[in-house]
Amino acid sequence: MLYNIFIEPLIIILRSIYLCINYFAGNLGISLMILSVVMNILLRPFTLWASRIQDDEREIQNILTPQINIIKQNFHGAEQYEKLRRLYKRYSYNPIYAIRSGLDLFVQLLPLMAAYIMLSELDILKGVSFFAIKDLSKPDALLAGINILPFVMTIFNVLATLTTKKFTKRERLQAFIIAALFLVMLYNAPSALLIYWTTNNFIMLLKNINFSGIFGGDKISGLMSYRFEFAGYKKICVNAFIVVILLGVLISFLTYVYISYAGIYYLKLDSIKTLHDIYIFAFMPFAVTALILYLKFLSGGFLVKEFIIKTSFYIIFTLIAIFFIKIIMFPQEHFHKKTVFILMILAYILPAFLLPISSERICSFASRLTNGRKNSLFFSSVIFCAIFICVFYPSLLYFTDPDFFLDSFIDTVVGVSTYGMTLLFALILIWPLIPELLQNVIALIAAFLVCTAFINSFVLTESYGNINALQIDDRTMTIGRALTRDAISFAITCIIMILCIWRKYIKHLITAFILISFAMCGVSIYCYFNIGHDNKSQVAENINFPEYHNRFWRFSRTGQNVVCFFLDGFTGDHVIKILAENPDLVKKFDGFTYFPDNTSTGSWTIYSTPAIYGGPAYEPAILNKRPDVTLDEKFAEAFSLMPNIFTSNDYDVVLTAPFLRKNNLISKLKHPESVLCLDYAWHEDYVPNWLKWAEENNIAILKKDSSDISRFLLVLSLFRTAPFSIRSKLYSRGTWMGGSTQALKTMLLKSFIPDLAVIQFMDKFIQVDNGKSTFKVIYNHLSHPPCFLESDSLQLVMDPYPDTDGQDKHVNGLYPEHYYTEVHMMNFIANFIAALKNAGIYDNTRIVLVSDHDFTDCWQLNINPAWKKMVYNWPSALLMFKDFDSHGDLITSNALMSIEDTSALLIAGIAEAPGIYTLEELKKLSSSDRIRIHCGHSIVPPKMNETLYSLDGGV
Repeated sequence: MLYNIFIEPLIIILRSIYLCINYFAGNLGISLMILSVVMNILLRPFTLWASRIQDDEREIQNILTPQINIIKQNFHGAEQYEKLRRLYKRYSYNPIYAIRSGLDLFVQLLPLMAAYIMLSELDILKGVSFFAIKDLSKPDALLAGINILPFVMTIFNVLATLTTKKFTKRERLQAFIIAALFLVMLYNAPSALLIYWTTNNFIMLLKNINFSGIFGGDKISGLMSYRFEFAGYKKICVNAFIVVILLGVLISFLTYVYISYAGIYYLKLDSIKTLHDIYIFAFMPFAVTALILYLKFLSGGFLVKEFIIKTSFYIIFTLIAIFFIKIIMFPQEHFHKKTVFILMILAYILPAFLLPISSERICSFASRLTNGRKNSLFFSSVIFCAIFICVFYPSLLYFTDPDFFLDSFIDTVVGVSTYGMTLLFALILIWPLIPELLQNVIALIAAFLVCTAFINSFVLTESYGNINALQIDDRTMTIGRALTRDAISFAITCIIMILCIWRKYIKHLITAFILISFAMCGVSIYCYFNIGHDNKSQVAENINFPEYHNRFWRFSRTGQNVVCFFLDGFTGDHVIKILAENPDLVKKFDGFTYFPDNTSTGSWTIYSTPAIYGGPAYEPAILNKRPDVTLDEKFAEAFSLMPNIFTSNDYDVVLTAPFLRKNNLISKLKHPESVLCLDYAWHEDYVPNWLKWAEENNIAILKKDSSDISRFLLVLSLFRTAPFSIRSKLYSRGTWMGGSTQALKTMLLKSFIPDLAVIQFMDKFIQVDNGKSTFKVIYNHLSHPPCFLESDSLQLVMDPYPDTDGQDKHVNGLYPEHYYTEVHMMNFIANFIAALKNAGIYDNTRIVLVSDHDFTDCWQLNINPAWKKMVYNWPSALLMFKDFDSHGDLITSNALMSIEDTSALLIAGIAEAPGIYTLEELKKLSSSDRIRIHCGHSIVPPKMNETLYSLDGGV
């Protein structure tokens, strides 16, 4: 925990700074040197603070040491102890304060430890050379295998120690010992760390050298305080210069306007260029106004120090404005980008009005606004944000659904808290370097944002629906409503801040922030003590199959067996590619017929499932003609059709299905005692068996990365406090999830592994007896993305095809991760077929493989221009059929099929049902006779207690 709180935040800061530096420097070795310089600058206030404390300790020791020696020479035992105690009390000193002499070393050691861990784990350093060093991730071995950099580091360390004039002999000896220890400890350290720390020691050496005599420190100080004044002809010249500059800017602006105008209307320039010009025009008046104010500042006279500060200020803000215009703002397609542009201009022009005002007056005014409490106001705001985002809200989320999380409460919350500590550490490093004026302004802005976040989180709350797979369904929030709520939040916050400034209630605002922070910590502690604290272990010691296991996998030796595999999300035309790349599967699917031209009845499982179980009468459009019956009841009717047919013919029935409600279904069964109904969760019962196998075969269940769940919770917490207009846009598209993999991990553990546990080992589960015939519908969700199986192994990984970012990128018309899993599934089913043959029941077994839809990765449809516009509706479904006593190589049929034909294939020759084709009728259907239905879907799926599907269209 201490590592997560103190070391890891520093690692994150160092890594972020280093990668940012390397982005601009383009050289990892040089970036290490620059990183050392930057860290020295950031740590400068703390090294000065440590140096002052060490000086105080050194001074008090100079006073106490002679007196302590006299006492020790003249007194012994209890009398000596009493004399020393009185001496320490007189100077308000405790012997434990002696550890302050090592404070400077401690300030350096923490960043060194963080740098060691960061550079050791940074993959981009592997194999990278720097001058004579061949690999920055390894020791340098520059001289016949001997590492040189540790000795160079030690030399600079010793020289820095020798040039430190304040050191006593004892302190200098300690420094030499520490330098020797560093030599031993870091001898085999990565070269990158040695470069970083050698540069640090070199900087220490430079700081110890006195340059004031060379450069004249007093002269520089006097020059910085020199004031330029303009009077008489000098002032006339300055004003004339100002007029010339402004005329030049104005003429350039008008020329640019004319050229752009001519280009827009006569040269027919691109519309993006037109938008670019419009924003340039909008920016120029602001820039000219700021320039006028800057020149007015110059003409009124100025200190050299103030000239440097304000010139730097003006240049930096101008560069930022240009960066926004040139890089971020174009192309301009969305209204919110225009809003950002306007806000940026205001952020540019308002500070520009402060240019003519002296820094002293501005600082004084800003200090009055914060009531002289800028530090406490800022850090109380930061602590509030850190606790809310990184402790309080993650605790509530964990408390709401502990099963969603992979780790314990402590590990989860501490993982997120790392980001809060990183924020605090970064601000503690940067805050002393910020000018006083900006400190006051930043403190007020931080307080404003905290008030807004509090209102957004606790006052103007809003529900965005539930997490559905990888997105949040947003049914209610409109942009108008979101903007209204943002306006209310902004108004309330403004009133609070104005009252606090006007009535000087800033101290009460600070107290409120601290009290609320303590209250949130209390709620987090409550959450901790009111949840279960299991170890999240997944592996069971004893493997016991569920009580229904024997019946589920029982097959008849003397009767008939009819098996339907419902493979959710299996893209139908992938079989062509699978068989072409795995020719051995062709013979393994002995007696099968494959129907590549097979259409689903709907683009989501909830649209297709009824037709798979119940036939053509349960197409979505037909079900919508019965608005007085809920979908739940319609599903029960569809699910009961096949069980009633087979139980009437004395079959033992096993039925598994998504959306299965046992109570509704049982009421519609003719012989419920002959039907085993298992809802979706049944497959979880087989997880212990799979985990035991995975443990025995060294298959990692999951490569843990606590940063994933931390980022996931961090994003949720941030959006809890974000403006409603931002939430509305991002939530509605699900893009708020970004690169988070926590939802993927949850699906891996809660869905993927259970489905894998069943289908992978079903060939081992088969049991045969002379009992009555069997009928089974086995629903499996494994082929439904996201998928986690590599192409050539059963090792679970978060992204089986790392060449693309995530799992939703097409490669040659399909998703590789989806395809890999389907290949494995075909092999599992081939193993099942082989097991049926070994058991002697293959001839009396009928098998149907069917799916409900594809996932926009139907590669045949992607290459067919006529179908391209329909691909998003996911019409390509799997359909394969093997009849009783059927043998021979797999046959590909050109028949026009639909998933609603599944029922016809299952009951062929066993029974007939109204509205369901017989096999003979299916064979006689021609393209002119066959009408196949495929229905699109709305953004939000219907609920089971609703009565109608929302249909976007059909084919």
